[in-house]
This record gives sequence, structure tokens and C-alpha cells, in this order.
Amino acid sequence: MKHIENPFAGYGRAISGHRFIGREKYIRTVENRVTKQKDPNNLALIGYPRIGKSSLAEQAIMQIENELIAEKKIPILINFGTNENALSLFRTLVVKAYEYLEEYFEVDITLEKPYLKIQDEDISWSILKSEVERFFEKATKKGYRFIFVLDEFDSARIIFKDNYAAFQELRELGYRGTFKVTFVTTSRRSIKEIEIQCAANSVLDLIFKKEYLSMYSKSEMGEYFGLYENIQILLTEQDKESIIYYCGGHPYLLAVLGFEIVETFKEEGRFSVPEIFEKIRLDFEDYYEQLIALLKEDRTYEKMLQILFGPMLNVTDGDIKELRDIYGLIEEINLPNNDKGLVAFSQHFQEYLSNLGRKVDFWSLWTTLETKMREVVTKVMEARYGETWMTNLESMFPAHFIGDLSSGKIGAVSKRDKAREDNKSNNLLDYLDAYPLFEIVLSKKCWNDFKDIFGGDKEKADFEKKIQLIIKIRNPYAHSRFHAIDSTTVQQAEIYCKEILDKINQYIM
Repeated sequence: MKHIENPFAGYGRAISGHRFIGREKYIRTVENRVTKQKDPNNLALIGYPRIGKSSLAEQAIMQIENELIAEKKIPILINFGTNENALSLFRTLVVKAYEYLEEYFEVDITLEKPYLKIQDEDISWSILKSEVERFFEKATKKGYRFIFVLDEFDSARIIFKDNYAAFQELRELGYRGTFKVTFVTTSRRSIKEIEIQCAANSVLDLIFKKEYLSMYSKSEMGEYFGLYENIQILLTEQDKESIIYYCGGHPYLLAVLGFEIVETFKEEGRFSVPEIFEKIRLDFEDYYEQLIALLKEDRTYEKMLQILFGPMLNVTDGDIKELRDIYGLIEEINLPNNDKGLVAFSQHFQEYLSNLGRKVDFWSLWTTLETKMREVVTKVMEARYGETWMTNLESMFPAHFIGDLSSGKIGAVSKRDKAREDNKSNNLLDYLDAYPLFEIVLSKKCWNDFKDIFGGDKEKADFEKKIQLIIKIRNPYAHSRFHAIDSTTVQQAEIYCKEILDKINQYIM
């Protein structure tokens, strides 16, 4: 049995050839948009990590390299992340194009001049840009078409961070008919989102058709199971159910588990899917952590938890459509009484999120909010009153700072005086809880200074209600009286904390 070739041996790398599964819908898109067009058009392949973007580009474009070159369409694969900056990237475009022309065609002297000129390490951006355009314009006149597969295009937000004009130059090359340059990008985020992250004033995104890659379809799962049959490994229905339980239709996870199943079968002549999974559990959890980190960065994680576990407090139909229909991270299932439900792409991931997702720590959000409130009040008051801002606040809200003798409450001044021996801060706001800070912000005396940060006059009442709910559960949390609050209220307070923090962070930045 040891002679069996493991069909999943290449997992973690771009897969092509007989190991490539399905994706007929996406391949047709590549054909209709790029490879079968006389003048190929731009295409963006988008999806979360390990969903098969690079493999699709490899299978649909690079595997038919000879056919394309015969038509003077030259496919060139470039790992975007290997370039240090914009100059390096555009230099690479010309160098790679020139090398292919040298290998398959006769290079015209008119192409050699701009090629040699861009080799100058001291070349300026404007001159390099001009020479790159000159190269591709002359190549176009010779009948050549270049298809650049820009893998890992997310790296553009780093590579182009000091030269936003690079986005516009990519657009020029991919849009103007004088150049006949086509770009096929693979990325986790849309090109529009990448441009926004770079604060780039560009419309590069508009020249691309977007294709979002999702999980394997039912027919593709049939092809996946067929790979086992091809090497005489007979899966029982229970085996298949177990594989789907752990992986759903996720291409990478299916390959990771599949590799171990085949290797175990080669060694022992038998296998147990649950036993094998326990050996590679950390591989799955490592992937989950990477995926969740991206979801959090995209501000999608909390909404996904609401969709899967409820309550849906600020989830829109668009949020559900994006996660279900575009990215395939959730799917619809049939429930009793002809009802429908939404679950994660695999039952194991659903259970992982169930154990992890509800551990969101309200208290850490609250303490962060307190700190940020002090920061924003300080910044706004300094802008209004200058160096005397603290004195002005004390005079406007004496009970907060000096204390209320009638109630026996100790003010910020007294707390500071007691803390002087520990070298604590002289900023009196550091001795106020968040509630009096909110009172300052919402007061008639100060609201005009803060209203643009927190949504304006129309949002004031809603903002106040959110604060009241947050304050309502703050005291039970402070004294560990968790039985006094229900989980729905906690989740709602967490969302409100995040919304307010987002507004503050946008102002502070």
C-alpha cells in the first residue's frame, strides 16, 4: 500500500493538473474574461485564505501557457509580496515580459531600450513610469498581449503605501488600449478595500470584474471523494459524514485531513476519521485563528457571531448575503416546520466559535472605553480652552471634581491628592469614572463641542440610551454579580461599547 500516490500531498501550495478539483464555474469566468478573449480583460479573484485563488489562477491560466503564447498572449505569474516598493513592482513587470519575449520570440531593438533604461537603480518614479509605458506600447504594436497574474495582491497596501500613484499607474496599463496589459489579481480583500486601506485616490477597482471564491459545491465534493476511490480507498457514508463535519466544503481543510487519511491508510491499512482529526486538530485551529483575525480586522467577526448564535442586533441582510452567498463562511440549512437556519461552513467550526465567541470580555471593553473617554474629553477641552481647560471644567462641574458635600461623594481633586505619593497623574480626568465623563459630554455646556464626534443632535438621544445600558451593567460586572444581567444585555452592551469606541478612534486618529 505504501506505493499509493497521495492525491493531497501538495496541500498548502497552488494545486493544478489532475489534483485540481472542479471550479468549473470559476474557470469559465477566467476563459470568458481573460484567456479566450482576443484582448483579455482584467479579473480580480477574491476570497478568504486557502480557498483556492492561486490554484485557480494556476489551473486556468498558467497551465495553458503554451496555448496562450501561440496566440501571442503571454501569461506571467508574479508574487506581489516579493517586491519591496512600487518601483520594484513595475520594473519586474518589464523584466519578466522581456525575458518571456527573449525565450519565445525575437526581441525588437525598440523594446530593448526601455528595458535597459529601467535597470538604473537611481531612476526616478516619473521616468520609470514613462519607460514602462513606452515598453508596453511598443510591445502592443508588435501584436503581443501580456496577462500578469498578480498573486497576493493584498500586499499592495504595504508596497504602495509610500506611492499611491502606483495604483493609478496599474490602472493606466490595464485600461488603456495602447498597452494591452491585463491583470488577474488574487487577494483576500477587494481591490477597492485595499485602495481604501492605503488612502489612495484611485479607481483601479473599477476596471476589474470581481469573482469571489467560496466553498466546494456538492458536485465538487463528489470529485473530492472520487480522489479516494481512484487510489482504492473506499469511504463509508459515516467516513464521508465525519469529513464533512470537520471540514464542510473548505478546500484547504479537506486537503489537510485527506492527506492524513491517505497516509494513515498506507501505513496501517485502516483509518478512523475522528482519531486522525485529533492528531491534526492544531492545524485546523491555527487556520481558524488566522481566519478569525481577518474577520475581526474586517469588522465582520461580531456580526458572524450574531448571525450564528443571536441576537441579531445590528446585522443587515447585506451582512448575511456577504457571508453566505459571497464568501460561503455560513450556509443555509432546512429546519423543522419548513423553517430555515444559518450555520457555519462546518459543524466543527460552528462549535469552535460557540466555545470561543461568547467569551467576549465586556469588562475589557468597558475599561478601554473609560480610557478613551478621558482621552477624547482632554483633547476636545484642550482645543477649546487651551492650557486652562482643566480649570474651566472644574468651574463648570464642581461636584465632579471637588465633590458633593451633601452626598459625601469624593471628587477627583481629593482622589488625586491621596494618590500624589504614588506619583499618579495630575490630569483630574484620570480620577473620574466614565459616568461623570459621559455627563460632561452630554451636558448643555459641552455637547456642541462633542456632537460631531458622537453623531450630532439627531443621534444624541440614541447615544444617551446606549450609555445608560452600558452603565446599567457596569456595576454588576464590577462586583461580579453576573446573575443580575442576562447574556443578551451583555452582548448589546458590548456592541454599543464598540460603536462608541469606533467613533472616538476615528476622531483621535
